Amino acid sequence: FKWMEKDESNPYFTYDPSKCIVCSRCVRACEEVQGTFALTIEGRGFESRVSPGMHQLFIDSECVSCGACVQACPTATLSEKSVIKIGQPEHSVVTT
Repeated sequence: FKWMEKDESNPYFTYDPSKCIVCSRCVRACEEVQGTFALTIEGRGFESRVSPGMHQLFIDSECVSCGACVQACPTATLSEKSVIKIGQPEHSVVTT
């Protein structure tokens, strides 16, 4: 999927298909958690990939930008733009 370009049309997250392992976690999160059915697996075999509709960008799809797919993605294929800009947290603090 290196020949496919990133989809940065959504204002909250980016989609980089070159990192996708087609695990379908994002598709299941979209269907089961949000109930939107905005994501699907397009193609068959080695040509399969996650798609927000038939050859659409995320901004043109039925995506409501809930973030369930971004949270479910294990490979950073779907990444929040704020995390890309600011970076991953370095430490956490437990407070009362």
